[in-house]
Amino acid sequence: MLSHKHEIFLEVARLLSFTKASQTLFISQSAISKQIKALEEYYKTGLFERLGNSVVLTPGGKLLYKKLLIAKQLQHELHQEFVKISEDFSPRIQMMIGASTTISLYVLPPCSRRI
Repeated sequence: MLSHKHEIFLEVARLLSFTKASQTLFISQSAISKQIKALEEYYKTGLFERLGNSVVLTPGGKLLYKKLLIAKQLQHELHQEFVKISEDFSPRIQMMIGASTTISLYVLPPCSRRI
């Protein structure tokens, strides 16, 4: 399974924009930047060249994007093949809800357990 950081990278690379990726992923732009920075530190290379409001992939970024697209396709194929083998197969689905402390105190109901 692709990590959350890699999913974020794929969206930024697809849109070539941190701002647009933050809008489609419903994540703040600073959170996007933090995740990309973590990947750049992990791979020890820059993944994007920043050009004002837009970005372009570096050679390392192009390589990672290409390989992640292949991995995502393999992940999809694997899921489809497991569904054929077992009708009961269903990958675990996660849902995360984020809110500021003010809103969470008054709007979100308390949650006593993780599912």
